[in-house]
Amino acid sequence: MFKSSMIYGQFEEGEVSGILLGDSGYACHHFLMTPLLNPQTRADFNFNRSHKVTRSLVERSFGIRKEKFQCLRKGLSLKLETTTTVIVATTVLYNIARRANDAEIEDLPPIKLFQL
Repeated sequence: MFKSSMIYGQFEEGEVSGILLGDSGYACHHFLMTPLLNPQTRADFNFNRSHKVTRSLVERSFGIRKEKFQCLRKGLSLKLETTTTVIVATTVLYNIARRANDAEIEDLPPIKLFQL
C-alpha cells in the first residue's frame, strides 16, 4: 500500500525531502529508515536502540493527540489536503498545550512539522 501511495513516489523522486522511520515490515530506502534485521556490531545495536526510542516517542505523541482530538481516533476520511491541514492543526495545538505545561503531555518533545 505504501509503495503505491503518492507520498512514496514523491520521496522516491526527490520531490520531498526528509527521512521516515519504519518498522521491520518495510524495506529500507534512502528516505525510509528501518531497524537492522541482524545487528552484528555495537554500532548496529546502538542504531536499533536509537531507532526504537525515536519511533516510540513518535507513536506516543500520536497516541496522545488521538486522546485529545477525537477526529484522529478512527482515521480521517477527508481529501488529502484537508487531512494534512487537520494533522498540522492538531500538531500546532499539541505544541501550544505542551508549552502551556499541560500535565498530560509535558514529558514529550515538541513535534517538528515538515512541509510536504
